[in-house]
Amino acid sequence: MTETEVPNLPEKEGKAPPRATRGPGSHLRTLRAEARFRNDTRNLHRRERANFSNFLWNMMRLDLGPRITLNQLVGPNMDVGLDAAKDKALDTSVEYYRGKSDDRLVEVLKFFNAYLMQLARRDRDPENQRYLLFKAIDFARMIVQFSPMSVNSEAESIVLAIYIALGTEDSARFGHYMRSEEKVYRIMQRLEMSPNDAQVRMDLADELVRQTCHFDALVHYRILLRILVRRGENVQRSRGYVISKIGEVFDEMSTLTLGKLGDGRKLKSFLDRYNRDFAESGHELPPLGKPNSSQMNRLQRGLINEAVRWHQQAAAFSQLDRRVRARSAARAGQCLMQLGRYRKALDVMGAQFPVWRGIPENETSLREKANYLKLLSSAAMQSKQRSEVAWIAKESNDVSTKLSKIEKDRRDRDQARAAMQA
Repeated sequence: MTETEVPNLPEKEGKAPPRATRGPGSHLRTLRAEARFRNDTRNLHRRERANFSNFLWNMMRLDLGPRITLNQLVGPNMDVGLDAAKDKALDTSVEYYRGKSDDRLVEVLKFFNAYLMQLARRDRDPENQRYLLFKAIDFARMIVQFSPMSVNSEAESIVLAIYIALGTEDSARFGHYMRSEEKVYRIMQRLEMSPNDAQVRMDLADELVRQTCHFDALVHYRILLRILVRRGENVQRSRGYVISKIGEVFDEMSTLTLGKLGDGRKLKSFLDRYNRDFAESGHELPPLGKPNSSQMNRLQRGLINEAVRWHQQAAAFSQLDRRVRARSAARAGQCLMQLGRYRKALDVMGAQFPVWRGIPENETSLREKANYLKLLSSAAMQSKQRSEVAWIAKESNDVSTKLSKIEKDRRDRDQARAAMQA
């Protein structure tokens, strides 16, 4: 497959193809991008073995290299298998290179991506094939992340090919991801032509959210913030909107439950990458060990706290669209109430209530305002701030009166239309 070639999707998306008996690896053809990765890194594990066995070289570096080398993982003949039991060893090997240049890190990521793809084709266990392929997706997406401007259609073409293999094997389970990834790949090709195009970058991040690849969406939202800052123009409205989208990512992540979690690999990948690459000091998310109710509650509180932080920032952008500011304030208030911080929720939503004065009144905006006031009333009651209840009740009555009038006018119009038709 060339860099610009898109693998053909099944012709009838609504009808699941016959289930393969050998797993998704049997549907995965050799890709040109993958062959190039192998060629670019064909001697990497030998070079690493030679370097780390050289005493003088190690003394000059003042460190002893990774505790687990590439050679230990893949073997001298590159014939050792990888599975979920070696996850930590695999991460430890890659972790060493994160402190080096992005070029060296990307080379190691390409090496493992190509190696995992080869293993997936050889493995006869469908479940282990899926593990290997999802791990290959992780490495491909990290190649994108650490490429210049986080753009790499070659790596994204491998993700697309993997999702097509998974979707061909099980359309009901992976068909959505396959179709979404086709859109992601096409947007990535457009972005490669113009990496500073803010709207294309936003489209890519939004599609990754729909694909539930939340960390990869964060990568592009944060690149967007950097692009907007560098422009040196009045971009506060756009920056505030991007910040509100980051808050929504944490909203979605915080709704995870043990029932939705499965084996937790995807969430663990998000947490590891977020804490390593993006978390500011004091805002790291709790790590995920063996999923249980206690750990999930602690993690959800961490995710909700991050959602509050980003939504509060968005609500404070005075140049941001008033509707977006009001929604961000409402989401911050809801999150704070989930944490039991009712007084803080009342303060945050109360401080932003004046933005409603500049929002044109129609049925949709009035219903949103009514819900906002309902949250305010609940926060006031729970925090025992009865002095706030009176003005909230007055505002709620005004909104209810206006909604009643809109509904009455609509009924009158419907009756008049029915009479004319009769």
